Amino acid sequence: MKRTSLAGPRALTIIGSLVMLVSLVLPYATASNDTMTAFTIAERWKEMQQIANMSFGVSEVILGIIIVIAACGVLALIFAIAAKGIPTLVFAIIATLTYVYFNMSFTPYGSYSLGFGVYLFYIAAVAVIVGSIWMIVVKRGNKNAVASA
Repeated sequence: MKRTSLAGPRALTIIGSLVMLVSLVLPYATASNDTMTAFTIAERWKEMQQIANMSFGVSEVILGIIIVIAACGVLALIFAIAAKGIPTLVFAIIATLTYVYFNMSFTPYGSYSLGFGVYLFYIAAVAVIVGSIWMIVVKRGNKNAVASA
């Protein structure tokens, strides 16, 4: 049996992980006269907290959620570079579920609509998940090919 290359799934997971990270700084919500990234949302909540004399509040929670998403994206990238399919899959799923929670909690309202970064994140997350599953399948197939040879 012939061994299959990991180049395709590895490239897909690396590129997808990088795009997930980049999408966090792309527009999350847009209006005709304003654009917000996920980090801008945290900054604006911080301004409202200062006006209301609150020391800890929503902005810290938002920033914590964004940090979890980014950390899981970085870990998915590291494991994708190392060609480790299962940890890449786990961290991609955690990042995606955390991003879904973030979107459920802080959806744009009024004249704002979802920005390009939201859609790009989901596309990249699907790419990482598919690529990591592909990587797992290829590695198992290669292991079986070596065992039967």
